[in-house]
Amino acid sequence: MKQISSFLSEISDQFRTAVVDAIKSLCQKFPRKHTVLMTFLSNMLREEDGYEYKKAIVNTIISIVEENPEAKEADCEHTSLATRIIHLLGREGPRTTTPAKYIRYIYNRVILENAPVRAAAVSVLAKFGAASEDLLPNILVLLQQTTLDQDDDVRDRATLYYQLLKHNDKALNSAYILN
Repeated sequence: MKQISSFLSEISDQFRTAVVDAIKSLCQKFPRKHTVLMTFLSNMLREEDGYEYKKAIVNTIISIVEENPEAKEADCEHTSLATRIIHLLGREGPRTTTPAKYIRYIYNRVILENAPVRAAAVSVLAKFGAASEDLLPNILVLLQQTTLDQDDDVRDRATLYYQLLKHNDKALNSAYILN
């Protein structure tokens, strides 16, 4: 994996995407090696690369989790991976042509996941609300529902972001949400 990692820095995103597809095939052929491959993929997400390449990584990770029952086991590494994916969606999603299509996936993380992932999802929902006037009313409803969460961090984030977005002040949004 170390050799592949150094090799990736020397090739274009198109070929990197092919490597990601090959990693997906490896995980299908060797399902017990999913931990090593998922760690490698999560490290690849940290790099500053193009949208299509990162999208391929995220799709591969999701595919591995859906296809491999052992990859569904919750542990710290997967919580970290889930929060990274959610933050990637928060960074790239609002800039896409159809940002609304990500909202359901992100809100499902608020409903279905553990507290750290829920907190990350709340922050990302706020980014979508701050970046899109069209999505703001729906985001406000989702954040208001989340203010009743059982976890302090999730509840506090939802309350803060709800109050900030409710005032629709671009300077506040820029200072506290979009940065």
